[in-house]
Amino acid sequence: MIESMPEEGLPSSLSTLEIRSCPYLDIQYCSMLKSLPRLQHLTSLRELTIWKCPLIESMPEEGLPSSLSFLFIYNCPLLKSLPRLQHLTSLTSLKIWGCPLIVSMPEEGLPSSLSTLRIHRCPMLVSWN
Repeated sequence: MIESMPEEGLPSSLSTLEIRSCPYLDIQYCSMLKSLPRLQHLTSLRELTIWKCPLIESMPEEGLPSSLSFLFIYNCPLLKSLPRLQHLTSLTSLKIWGCPLIVSMPEEGLPSSLSTLRIHRCPMLVSWN
């Protein structure tokens, strides 16, 4: 079981990284990461945390895996929109903190399975569909 990657990063010669059967994924302190990779194929993913990634502007267009039950997005100051969430029928907890450029929730709404929703320090969030 891999619990973390080396702080100095992966080798620059690495051209492919494949992750399978991963129930928890923490993406933290990735100061150069501008977009997330496609995650939809991670069908075992239950919890996704995106933490202090200052250059991320958007989430994957393909959406997130339907197996996701917990999504925490923290301190991503350039993130402008959330991914589609309605198809996440297992999602029970959504926490968004410190994403000042998010202006609206996903147009199609939130999944009915959601039991915890916490939004803090998102001052531009004015549209709730």
